[in-house]
Amino acid sequence: MFQNGRSARIGDTVLYDCSQDYGTYIKLENSDVSRKLDDVSQNFAIDKISSSNQYFYLSGRETSDEWGGKTNVLVMDVNGKIIASKNCCCEWIYACGSIIFGYYNGHNESENSLGWTATRMEVTHYLDEEEFLNREDNNIEKWKPITGESLSLAGKEWFRQKDYEHSVPYYTDTVYCDAYNVLKWMNYVDGEEVSGLDWDIAKKSQKYINQIQGFMGGKEKNFEVFSLQFRNKLFVICRIYSQSGGFLQHFTKDIERSLLLQYDQDTDSIYVENIYDGKELAYWDETWMIYRKEKELFVENIHTHKVSKVFESDTTINIDVSDDIVTLWDIKNAELKNSDIFILQ
Repeated sequence: MFQNGRSARIGDTVLYDCSQDYGTYIKLENSDVSRKLDDVSQNFAIDKISSSNQYFYLSGRETSDEWGGKTNVLVMDVNGKIIASKNCCCEWIYACGSIIFGYYNGHNESENSLGWTATRMEVTHYLDEEEFLNREDNNIEKWKPITGESLSLAGKEWFRQKDYEHSVPYYTDTVYCDAYNVLKWMNYVDGEEVSGLDWDIAKKSQKYINQIQGFMGGKEKNFEVFSLQFRNKLFVICRIYSQSGGFLQHFTKDIERSLLLQYDQDTDSIYVENIYDGKELAYWDETWMIYRKEKELFVENIHTHKVSKVFESDTTINIDVSDDIVTLWDIKNAELKNSDIFILQ
């Protein structure tokens, strides 16, 4: 499960990416078939996709000399036509309304490292869209830095964050929570932590692991943990397996149950919000939940209990959730079998 912003939409036209290996696609309004964008798929490694009111913005890295060899932002219209290729000083950008937000890493040029670990909208500067499109020299001095503890702009509120991985102060649309980075992702197999966490984070995570093991009755289990934060609420999904393995790499016969946990900042602890027996829970946001049972993937409206089957596969299903877009694709024998999108509405 990814939350890296690898899809966006303008109206009901959706642009989505299944990674550099499997291609970038556009699904036009009123169309049931997605079209592969060969020029992008063959020449550009996408990190993030976002959209303004009129254009799609693709952040990433050019993998050829198709647009001069230094392009890290492509601008595309609603029909999938590239209208601009730019060498931007920001590591990646997000379009929102008529504003372009950027993450600047403190260097004059990109370090050519994709930000796939940025699971939230991380930004440091902003610029009017028209100015961004018309300017050839995207000097960071021309961008407006975000300052203070928070900023309200383009219908969103941005909050200052802090952690050792960032060289400059940055902002997200979630309130700062120290536990987020600790619980962002952990994997325990056969009684050992195998997710390769930094030593300091692993040390901080132990108290939460002890709490989770308490929810399991103190028994050794194979489990995978990741967090979802919505503004000031932090939820934790814990999937418990009877055999070693990770999410969607085994069928439901290996899943015992999924725990939905919520973090309480006042007590610095987590507690059980809900238990889903026999389901691999992939996503939950107070309105929608996504889970797999047997070979089928379901989206359920939590309030109405309406369930939609959106995907069926006998192999690994990859999921990316970007705002209200769920992108799905499966891979077999190192080839893309299917891809599709589902809009949470």
